[in-house]
Formats: sequence, C-alpha cells, structure tokens
Amino acid sequence: MKLESLMRTQLPQHIYQLLRMIGEIGDETGRSVFVVGGFVRDLLMKRPNLDVDITLQGDGIEFAYALAERKEGKVKRHRQFGTAVVTLADGFKVDVATARTETYARPGALPSVEPGSIEADLKRRDFSINAMAIQ
Repeated sequence: MKLESLMRTQLPQHIYQLLRMIGEIGDETGRSVFVVGGFVRDLLMKRPNLDVDITLQGDGIEFAYALAERKEGKVKRHRQFGTAVVTLADGFKVDVATARTETYARPGALPSVEPGSIEADLKRRDFSINAMAIQ
C-alpha cells in the first residue's frame, strides 16, 4: 500500500487535509517538509496517533507562522532551538522544527543547535523508530 493511500485511509480527514496543506505550504515556499517520529511509526502500524511533528529544511519558525496564518492559529516559538508550536483555531497543536544538528557542552546541558539536513536531524533522534519521516 502506498503511503498516500495509507494516510488517506488511516488518518482522520481533518488531519489528512492538514498534512496536505502543510505540504502545499512547503511547495509554495520551496521547502522540503516532513512529518516525523512516532506519528510515522504509528501510521505504518495502523495505530492512532495525532501527535503531529513537522520538520523542515529551512526556517521552522517562519514556516510555523505561515501555517498559523493559513489556519488562523497562534505560534509559540522557541528561537534557541528553531522550533515552534502552532495552536490551530480548534485547539489542535502542530510542532514545527527546523532540521538541525545538536552538540552538548557537557552531559545534561542544553544543546547548541545549528540548522542541518533532514538526514542529520533524523540521526540525532533518541530511538531509531523515531528516525522516520514522510515528505
């Protein structure tokens, strides 16, 4: 089964449409946008999961504002990490992150974050099962 068909049949219609819109915004802005992590795992396992995490090559915060504008949502940004949470008008939340690499000055320290490729971003994740993405 193709991923598009799996998404269409396994996801609630409003989530499927939201992901399509996110992809359209990526196309319009020339960015490669991915849904990542546990959402992808659970989709493949046909388990419900509405925790939508988006990672993109480019400015994730800027992208979050574009999504919020399109969906009449609000953005809470975390500039230090290149991430944002978009809360849509219906209360649904989407996490948006800039694809990045992280380095740590010492164990337990907050990371120093640099923009990176989707490949580098997936490699830094804690579990290989969370290192999956769908563009």
